[in-house]
Amino acid sequence: MGWLMPPFLLELPLEATDEDNLVDEVCDRARTILEGRSPEEQAQFAVVLFQLTVQLIEQANAVYAGMAFLDIDGRTSMATILVSQITHDGDSDVAVCSQTEDSLRRAYPGDDIRIVFLPRVPAVTRIGADSIFLSAEIAPDGQAHAVPRNLVQAYVPIPHSTELLIFELSTTCLEDWDLYSELFAEILRTIDYSTDEDVAEFHRREALASAPSDSLGDDMRQDLRWHSSRVLEACVVRGRFIEDQDWMSGAACSECWSRGLRSSCTAQHHWRVGDLTANQLTVALEGVSAYFTDHGWKLEDGRHEGRVQAQQVGLSGDGRPRHSISVNADMGEGHLTIEVQSECRRQVRSVATSDFG
Repeated sequence: MGWLMPPFLLELPLEATDEDNLVDEVCDRARTILEGRSPEEQAQFAVVLFQLTVQLIEQANAVYAGMAFLDIDGRTSMATILVSQITHDGDSDVAVCSQTEDSLRRAYPGDDIRIVFLPRVPAVTRIGADSIFLSAEIAPDGQAHAVPRNLVQAYVPIPHSTELLIFELSTTCLEDWDLYSELFAEILRTIDYSTDEDVAEFHRREALASAPSDSLGDDMRQDLRWHSSRVLEACVVRGRFIEDQDWMSGAACSECWSRGLRSSCTAQHHWRVGDLTANQLTVALEGVSAYFTDHGWKLEDGRHEGRVQAQQVGLSGDGRPRHSISVNADMGEGHLTIEVQSECRRQVRSVATSDFG
């Protein structure tokens, strides 16, 4: 099972090889977070990070720990995100969720606890509040405090296993709770997993890259069709559409695959127009080059070789993925081959999330 974390999170070094390595890692992070602050403040914060990381390694079965430090209206807002892994003895994912919900309701009767359904797995969420102890050694005023905090958890059974992941976000910056709740929801939406069948399907798609896919959602298809229509308008010329050369496919990009995410995040529309003269093909390439240059795309102009490639620059206002366009002219065969490719949609969401900071 895999998931994506926003790029602005500072990950704690849970995989440090030894204590010396851990000290070096937390000191580096303390200097990064408190850049511009005094060495004494950086050292004090490094001690806090060291104690927290050791506690997570030894007690919490943590597989991931990250901290967010956001500048919101001139003040620093902080939150912590943890992912822990435990075992369970449930018969099925639904049964595990039901048992977990019952246990949480007994343990936290005043909290909001419910079963939810993520894109690929069920889960149990808990939203509540408690307090953390701030010792005098690390408190700014030198006095011990019980600091109130909000937290949200998601208990996610790993399919076809006896393991359960616990995602948790907590913050003492209560005024920023809505922002962090939205951030946590975005992280949960990226959770994905693979089965043996998924792995076999990935290798099949590698071998048959041109095979059509029915896994694309309507929004993916509409995005591809819309950009293909712009290419067709730019070409100016009209020819015969070759039906067996018009298909769409989707797959997980290499970065998502390396993180254990298997459902399609990127898509491609391949199509071809035939019965074109050499002059028509030249006009088509010139039209595509002019159109996408005028619209601010980054162009790789290879018209002298019978091709034009364009890359969309920046995010669209509604957070849709960027696209790349490839147009190739075969002067001998008299046809134009077009490929419209979308970038990873999960990465788009992660980048968009970073705007919170």
